[in-house]
Amino acid sequence: MLLALINKEIAISFLISNVLIDVDHIINYFYYYKDLNLVTIYNHYMFNKKTKKHKERQLYILHTIEAVAIFGALGFLVSKNVGYGVIFGLLFHIICDLLEVVYEKAKQESIHYKPISIIYYLLKYYPERIYKKIKEELS
Repeated sequence: MLLALINKEIAISFLISNVLIDVDHIINYFYYYKDLNLVTIYNHYMFNKKTKKHKERQLYILHTIEAVAIFGALGFLVSKNVGYGVIFGLLFHIICDLLEVVYEKAKQESIHYKPISIIYYLLKYYPERIYKKIKEELS
């Protein structure tokens, strides 16, 4: 609400980016379960946190720092206020997700946070492919 008092462009882009960042949850759910029922997807992510299939390897691409940089830059192409709104909206959402992880860890529940970077994700889960590719390029 404070953002609306500052500037409407910032407030609208903040809200839109803060909500649309979760589109990657739908993409991941469809990839693993081949189902696009939004109620099922919502229930899976809200009530099924401990039993998520493939949770360690899921990359939520819109929850990465690279996505923040790309969408922030696109926002700045529209206007300075839209750029700030997009960046603040995405970062606010990611920080709220991190706070949820801290809370769940404090309750001793098993929860895993999404990788914050695409580069980190690739190096952690697919190092052999990356090193092989680098070795081929250098040879």
